[in-house]
Amino acid sequence: MNGSVLIVDDSLTVRMDLAEAFDAAGFAAMPCSTLEEARTALETDKVALLILDVLLPDGDGVDLLRELRGGRWATLPVLMLSTEAEVKDRVRGITTGANEYVGKPYDGTYLVSRARELLGRSPTRANAGATILVVDDSETYRRSLAEALEDAGYHVLTAENGRTGLSALADDRPDAVIVDGVMPDMDGATFIRRVRLDAATRSLPCILLTASEDAGAQLRALEAGADAFIRKDDEMDVVLVRLATVMRRRSGQAPSRPTSLSGPRKILAVDDSETYLNEIADALRTEGYEVSLARSGEEALELLAVQPVDCILMDLVMPGMDGKEACTRIKAASGLRDIPLILLTAHDDRTAMLEGLSAGADDYISKSSEFEVLCARVLAQIRRRQFEDENRRYREELLQREIAAGEERSARLLAEARAAMVDELQRTIADRTRELEASIVGQRHAERMASVGMLSASIAHEINNPLAIVIGNLELVRLSLTDLAAHRPDWNVVQTSSEPGLGMQFLDRVGTADDPLKDALDAAERVRQIVRDLRIFSRSEEEGPSVPVDIHQVLASTIRMASNEVRHRARLTTSFAEIPLVAGNQSRLGQVFLNLVVNAAQAMPIGQASDNEIRVSTCRLDDRTVLVEVADTGVGIPPEKLHRVFDPFFTTKPAGVGTGLGLAICHRIVTELGGAIDVASTVGKGTTFRVSLPIANKAPAIEATPDNRPDPPAVAHARGDILVVDDEISLCRTIGRILSGQHEITAVTSANEALALIEDGRRFDLILSDLMMPEMSGMDLHAALQGRAADQAARMIFMSGGAFSADAETFLARQRFRIEKPFLPAALRDIVARALAEPRLAA
Repeated sequence: MNGSVLIVDDSLTVRMDLAEAFDAAGFAAMPCSTLEEARTALETDKVALLILDVLLPDGDGVDLLRELRGGRWATLPVLMLSTEAEVKDRVRGITTGANEYVGKPYDGTYLVSRARELLGRSPTRANAGATILVVDDSETYRRSLAEALEDAGYHVLTAENGRTGLSALADDRPDAVIVDGVMPDMDGATFIRRVRLDAATRSLPCILLTASEDAGAQLRALEAGADAFIRKDDEMDVVLVRLATVMRRRSGQAPSRPTSLSGPRKILAVDDSETYLNEIADALRTEGYEVSLARSGEEALELLAVQPVDCILMDLVMPGMDGKEACTRIKAASGLRDIPLILLTAHDDRTAMLEGLSAGADDYISKSSEFEVLCARVLAQIRRRQFEDENRRYREELLQREIAAGEERSARLLAEARAAMVDELQRTIADRTRELEASIVGQRHAERMASVGMLSASIAHEINNPLAIVIGNLELVRLSLTDLAAHRPDWNVVQTSSEPGLGMQFLDRVGTADDPLKDALDAAERVRQIVRDLRIFSRSEEEGPSVPVDIHQVLASTIRMASNEVRHRARLTTSFAEIPLVAGNQSRLGQVFLNLVVNAAQAMPIGQASDNEIRVSTCRLDDRTVLVEVADTGVGIPPEKLHRVFDPFFTTKPAGVGTGLGLAICHRIVTELGGAIDVASTVGKGTTFRVSLPIANKAPAIEATPDNRPDPPAVAHARGDILVVDDEISLCRTIGRILSGQHEITAVTSANEALALIEDGRRFDLILSDLMMPEMSGMDLHAALQGRAADQAARMIFMSGGAFSADAETFLARQRFRIEKPFLPAALRDIVARALAEPRLAA
């Protein structure tokens, strides 16, 4: 028998259901329906755990809980059970000393599991013997709190102000801190922030004391980094329970809820619409979640101050504190910032989405989405958080093992060489320590680079479709207006005013140096280049095979392309030695040295071109390596920033100049070609980049370059019936506008729709399909057509926007006709014409 469980609830159904569940689990269940019956049972029976409803016929369950915490039942585990109608009931229950609060409808299995956890330890004695630092300028309260803590088995240190408290913290290293919110020299919030800034104490459990009745006190405590707050008028037993809970949560010795994904997870849903809130709750509870409800941002923060959750669903638009502000405050609180937060909105507004995500939200869902989608996104966020926690713990364990192994090796070496090699041993230990630190730094750097690479690929993929729509439509408008401007003398226009309208003024600029559409297209092209850089950085761009390359030819081409940038800033000199061909990729190496030369030019003070110099030189280092140096006499790079120059998105340039990807891409290209790149710099004297490249070990092959690549044969523009398949409907419409003058266009937004059309007997001269689509990809469509309509599969053009798998990359490399998003209308028409010119299989 596990012990007696007293169940206090006025619902017969609840009492019978819980009694059956606990009896089956080996507990002695004692159901009762009123507070009076509960008090009698507590006096006459040995109760191990209490399950207590809030609203009872003869009183408030929280009042009974307060009585228990002030008497001989102070350590009794109490699990509150009530509806979600009032957030204040949940907050009152937890702050009064409830060990857990579960909303109805409940999960009986979870209640039994939680009861076993609570009965497995005594809340107020779990940390007996631990050292607690009490910092308070009130001698009376400080003494009374110290006596209560000592009676509970704690060792107590006291300090009368913040400065003394910080000294005690450094000297005695307590296990937890209770600090007054208002003190003469330093307030409690500042004290806790100081604790959190120190790596040695940042995980220390901290509780903020307050004498204020202000409802915002708990919010300020969380924002300061406190794990919890206590009012000075609370009973000492409540203080003890709160302290034990905080220490247990921080230490990880006793999790407050199951860690398995299959167990019930706590979800906080926040929305001012009662109807939508209840719909969310019903959908999530059907999936097995325990749901807490709040009707405003203020209620949400109030509830989070006393009870952690696994995921938050937050309406973006609410009266008072809206979702964006609540999100910002949650993500600013040290104890809450890692909780996954999903914003909800009834408006499909991209700007609102970006604002919400910039406030720290982890995901964004439209209220028009099906609840199945919402449940899936919630599960994805909970899984992501769990996997991150598991990975973090795994890395910490590996680090501890490495440190332990290093210490063991050092101790063994010390024992073996102590007699005659003390000095040598000390150097060996120092070397091992540096190696370990370098290994840890390298591992963290690799993890950070992998994360940034994944993010870069995702961003590039998300931007490509809308950018293709912008570029395509801008080019169509430009071509149309250019044609209109050319035929303007033929118009019969009746002017109703002596001044031309805005439309006439706009048309007058088409084709001139002040052409607004050309400015827009130039800007879009710059965005396209940035996206391309992101794709290269994320490895989604094919590098091509390494071939013998004449590095001097690459450098000469680079210098020509950079001449405009260099001419007004510096003199460019070269010093080329006789060197062999290197193994590499001509276009990629050109990108490396163009970046280095342009960066050198931008490092020069403007207006002093005759005094500034950029020097490009080559030499042979040894039998296997060629060295290329790009040196400048510019402003130099500060020593504290030099180690970060190859980090993605880091730049020493002024705001708005560059993306910070250039040098990161140079580093990636050079290292993947088997070379190395390093940098040396002195502030005020200049910077030198040294690129070492492997010498080619076979005869040179002729590599196609922009100078020697033959022109493609002219293609007759045959008309055709074309099927466009892309899940972006706006892009489908844009492609239709580009091709509609010469071809019949049918557009669908999924591969399944395309397959259904073909199976119904439709035959197309050409299929233009996106590679990556939900449910069924372009690869899947191609495979399906191979088995059902091979003549249709034989004439397909694949559009790609990046962020695809290795299998998709291999598939795309084998296709003859493919086009990269975003594309210009002329490029699309050209590849369509070439594909239609191919002979087709017999049906």
